[in-house]
Amino acid sequence: MKGHFLLRAPLLRIRPAVVTDLAALCTLAEQLAEHHHEQAPETFAAPSGGWRDQDYWAAQLEPEDGVLFVAEQRDELAGFVTARLSDTRGISFLQPLVLCRIGSLVVAASHRRHGVGARLLAQVEAWAKANDADELRLEVMEFNRDAQAFYARQAFHGQSRILAKPLRD
Repeated sequence: MKGHFLLRAPLLRIRPAVVTDLAALCTLAEQLAEHHHEQAPETFAAPSGGWRDQDYWAAQLEPEDGVLFVAEQRDELAGFVTARLSDTRGISFLQPLVLCRIGSLVVAASHRRHGVGARLLAQVEAWAKANDADELRLEVMEFNRDAQAFYARQAFHGQSRILAKPLRD
């Protein structure tokens, strides 16, 4: 994969995550877990205090065909985004595309509405273009209206819908 392009602005630095970011990544992920568990406890596990998911986030530091960028402001992580490349060229009924799939985007509550999420997305977009991706894709939960509005402002639009039907009471 091609190199990382770093976008910078005063006081906010976007960079690839490193192992010393792990504790802060887990803390940020807890905010995501708390919000999602509150809205959909049948799907999302309750927050664990941060360390239950340490192995998961450690594995995300160097994903195959992917990246984890952090937003750092004054030596504090303000947010992060994960993304991976996937390829539809072997699927006969789809257009042959290289996709960049955004997995998680989290901005610390104290840093929201200051452009951190937009900067993280811009970094992923630059990385995706450098790796010959044709399109960015992501999923957002139906309950997460704020995220839906944010992604719409970033020029994302609806493409498909994931439906679920519980089979157990």
